[in-house]
Amino acid sequence: MLSISLEDFYKENSKLSIDNCPKCAKKVELVFSDYSIQLDRFTIEVKELPQLECTNCQHRFLLENSKIEILYLYQECKKNNKLAIKKQSIFYLKNC
Repeated sequence: MLSISLEDFYKENSKLSIDNCPKCAKKVELVFSDYSIQLDRFTIEVKELPQLECTNCQHRFLLENSKIEILYLYQECKKNNKLAIKKQSIFYLKNC
């Protein structure tokens, strides 16, 4: 699980290329995969979160909507004084 500050999360996810991997510049594809991160003191786990995965190096990074979902869950933890949250992604559509 990645453990970073909220500020670093913003920096790491500020740029997004939906065509090419930021590490190796090869093509990426959409995947739905479990994602966990510790932002500051809060642990966030999301099942089937949409992400982009490189077809070459398998590096994954977040779509804009996925970033919004993570930040929303961070705010929910903070507001409700919960150290952890586990959720199914709101963007995952089963049996489409």
